[in-house]
Amino acid sequence: MDQLSKVERIEDHVTFGSGFIPFTALFVTVFFAFVFGLIRFQNVRAPFGPLSPYLYAGFTILGLAVAYALLRWIGRWTFASTLHDRRSAVLGVAIYFGLTLVAVFIGYLIINPQPSAVGQLGLPDVLVGTTVASVYTAILSSTSLLQDVADLFGQPNERKQQIETWIDAHDNAFEADGFGHQHSEVYEIFIQASDSLSEALEDAKTNEGQQLRREFDAWFSDFRQQESMVRRHAILTGKTDNDTLTEQHKTLTWIRQELEDIGGDEAWTDTNR
Repeated sequence: MDQLSKVERIEDHVTFGSGFIPFTALFVTVFFAFVFGLIRFQNVRAPFGPLSPYLYAGFTILGLAVAYALLRWIGRWTFASTLHDRRSAVLGVAIYFGLTLVAVFIGYLIINPQPSAVGQLGLPDVLVGTTVASVYTAILSSTSLLQDVADLFGQPNERKQQIETWIDAHDNAFEADGFGHQHSEVYEIFIQASDSLSEALEDAKTNEGQQLRREFDAWFSDFRQQESMVRRHAILTGKTDNDTLTEQHKTLTWIRQELEDIGGDEAWTDTNR
């Protein structure tokens, strides 16, 4: 199977399938609203006393925590198994926060265009800047929800049910022992579940989700064309000396693991992910 490039993986972590151009438009729109807000209140001095460092640090942590919760939520709506991992949300927050720090610094330079402004930055300015950046990060994360959520991410509960139905059908087909009429029905149920899942995967917008869709459709097309239940059983179980069927079994194993990570019961109850 094709390996995703680093750019494609970064795109998934940043845009969650919306693409760099729509995300950039979103980022710039929020940025300019933020800069105009700074210009409007540029003569208002932020409070800074003995407790202020702790207050600003607290607001910074709160803003980043909100951003993490939002990105974690959005990531679990996608067909990208990587984005279902909490480490992905942490990486997303880090990227967003880095971008917003740059935006805050640019905004500072816009309202303080003199060269000496950079050298005049002190601890209060840094604390206020990081706090504003964290709030901006949370706003940017929440604004990502406005990018046509229904079409972009699909319905997670419905998707979870489809994946669970496919996994159950796969288990039944895998455990079928024999090749009579009853087992033929088991395979037919598995094919129907695969058809439904193939339609659901058409909503995948992330690069990783599209890769899963391509691999699944190619595998399912080969499996459905197999007229022999013996060959189908070999693909499901891997009990064969045929190299082609063995490769199809390996692909199926990878597909199942990806689907379990995306929508299986364990994926939704595992608090370590």
